[in-house]
Amino acid sequence: MFSRWDVRPEQVAWVAVGLVVLVVVSFVVYKSIGGIVLGLFLYYGTRPVYEHVHERVGRRRVSAAIALATVGLPMIIVLGYAALTAYQEAATLLNSPVASDIRQAIRPFVSVQSFASRETWTQLLQGNTALVRRYSSTLFAWGIRLFIMVTVAYYLLRDGHAIGEWVRDSFDDFVAVDFLEGVDDDLDTIYTGNLLTIGITGVIAAATFYLFATFAPGDSVIQYPILLGMLVGVGTLIPVLGMVAVYVPFAGILFLRAYVWNLFPVWVPVAFLAITFVVVDTIPDLLLRSYVSKGGINMGLMILAYALGAEAFGWWGVFFGPIVLVVFLHFAQRVLPSLAHGISVHIPGE
Repeated sequence: MFSRWDVRPEQVAWVAVGLVVLVVVSFVVYKSIGGIVLGLFLYYGTRPVYEHVHERVGRRRVSAAIALATVGLPMIIVLGYAALTAYQEAATLLNSPVASDIRQAIRPFVSVQSFASRETWTQLLQGNTALVRRYSSTLFAWGIRLFIMVTVAYYLLRDGHAIGEWVRDSFDDFVAVDFLEGVDDDLDTIYTGNLLTIGITGVIAAATFYLFATFAPGDSVIQYPILLGMLVGVGTLIPVLGMVAVYVPFAGILFLRAYVWNLFPVWVPVAFLAITFVVVDTIPDLLLRSYVSKGGINMGLMILAYALGAEAFGWWGVFFGPIVLVVFLHFAQRVLPSLAHGISVHIPGE
């Protein structure tokens, strides 16, 4: 076996240089892994749209921009709507009788007029420099992640065909090409299925909550049904719990408003919970499961990949866990048998 090795000194030197480059690139990727993984998620989620647009437009740059806009623009709209809703809720709270009572209670101790002055805010910021720095660094870090995510997705969409051709030209081994193509196909299925699940579930949830708020007795049962529906859609990405982590706490809030404050009958939160479980949670799951699970990966393993990925790597592990699972399974199915049966090592060009 070792007789097949024929390595020249200059090749050893180039291997050493390659290892150094690999270490540096791996460090950079590790420091930016969150944005890169989100970029891969966005790339696979928008690739079907890109291919559909590219067939008609014919220009890869324009097609990539349109594909990202179809996903990125709705996300920006939802986030903007959420921020506007939060602002309106805060304004309502500040103008409520409860806020007036609080202001009256603290008036003997705090001058509300001086608190609203610029000098007071300047002193407050100077006294909390560490807190301001922490929040500023957090906003900056998420801004960088957003930039990396969009950039990675855009260039993968635009140059994905060139990367595929390079892989096929660079690897003469059929096993390697088959391995990479299998990983690509499964990630395409998984991440496209995720975006479909978020979108379809969000639309169904928003329509259901809007109708429920229209016909339910009492005022303001669900004040912002569209926002709640979008949050339920995004909640499908939460490991193990899924959208339950969104609509069950909201049902608890409805129950408190009904039982403690008597704003509407107690059966309203019960009906909300039952309707949401059947119409929003169960029916979309049955409709989408056949598409999401049409690949060769067991759904139980996928759930473990989401949960263990989040546990091991943090928030970005939700998106990185499926990548680890897909790579591991395809390595075990396509590469490991070849290694077990023995392969000869030969440097191309010798």
